[in-house]
Amino acid sequence: MRHVYSAAQIEQYFSHIHFPSHLVPTPGTGSPSPGLDLLTRLQQYQLATAPWENFSKFYNPIPTPVASLLGGDELFDKFVGHGASGRLDGRGGRGGECFENNTFFGNILRSLGYEVYSGAARVCKGRVRWTGW
Repeated sequence: MRHVYSAAQIEQYFSHIHFPSHLVPTPGTGSPSPGLDLLTRLQQYQLATAPWENFSKFYNPIPTPVASLLGGDELFDKFVGHGASGRLDGRGGRGGECFENNTFFGNILRSLGYEVYSGAARVCKGRVRWTGW
C-alpha cells in the first residue's frame, strides 16, 4: 500500500529512532539528499529500533489479521505513535512482522523522496528447500 507521511510524522519518526539531527534531510537546505549514505544509516537505525517480531499475533486479546494493519497511519501508530510504551495489544512503538516492517519502512523512504517498489521473496536453504513467502 503506497502511503506518504507528513513532515510532522517524519520528524516524529526521526525522533523515535534517535536519528542524529545533523543527518536529518531538510528539503531545500542543501542537507543530505535521499541517497545511498542516508539509506544505509536509516536502515541501521530502523533495524535497531523496530525489531522483527510477532507478539501481537499471540498476545492480542482480539487477534487482528496482518492485512488489516498495513494501512499507512495504522502502521505509523504501531511503530511510532505511542512511543516506546511496549504495549502488547498490537500498538505502540514496537516492531512488527515482515510485511508490517517492510511496508512501514517503504512508506518512510517514499516520504523522504526515495523511489520504492515492493516485491515478494523466498529464501533457498540448500538446493531444493525453500522457505515460505
